[in-house]
Amino acid sequence: MTGAIEFPALGPRVDEVTAVLVPADRASRRAVTSGVTAVLWDPTTDRALPDRMIRNQSGGLVLLNRPLGQDYTFRIDPTAAGYAGPFPVTFRPVEASRRRIVWLASRSDSSIDPGTTTVRGVVTRSAAGASASGIEVVAVPRRGDGAAPAAGDPEFVGITDARGGFAVALRLEPADDGDLADPVETTITLNRGANPRRDLVVQLRYGREHVFADPLVLDGANEPPFTDGS
Repeated sequence: MTGAIEFPALGPRVDEVTAVLVPADRASRRAVTSGVTAVLWDPTTDRALPDRMIRNQSGGLVLLNRPLGQDYTFRIDPTAAGYAGPFPVTFRPVEASRRRIVWLASRSDSSIDPGTTTVRGVVTRSAAGASASGIEVVAVPRRGDGAAPAAGDPEFVGITDARGGFAVALRLEPADDGDLADPVETTITLNRGANPRRDLVVQLRYGREHVFADPLVLDGANEPPFTDGS
């Protein structure tokens, strides 16, 4: 018996977008389209899963062909773009919301645009030899009308390096009267969500680089001189 074997025609493969992660710089609000990678992560075994993330034309990191409505943990590595990391992000994509902005935290050596409001300093601990590496430094400015920040307002984050150094780039909301000379009261929190932690209130000026002249002792109460480059 002879004859050709016929196979059923197959249509093109259609991939379904499950989640889109958009890395972004909080101060400039610009998407960071290169130098950031992401892998799907198993938090139970602390290892990467085989799913391959792809990058779309806008620079977003895309997970394909997974069910919606489930929690997914991603390991974000923005170090090649000059930001602090790696760090985990957990996200539950649903039909109406598959996109998640991932705000990146600055490092002490991060490239920060000239004219950006910046806070720099060094964190130490009182115990000899105690590490101050990997500590979260969060700056939350008051609103343009002088009101205290509310839930959902921008938080600007930096992570200390091996020596405890940090740099936080901020975007200050202009005052309602348009006077950019007025300082903006800003709360800086060291080691948020952990123990010990510290809160400091400082006055920031638009477009200035602000520097703590002496180290901030995480488990202390010192208030080193604070300069704004004026």
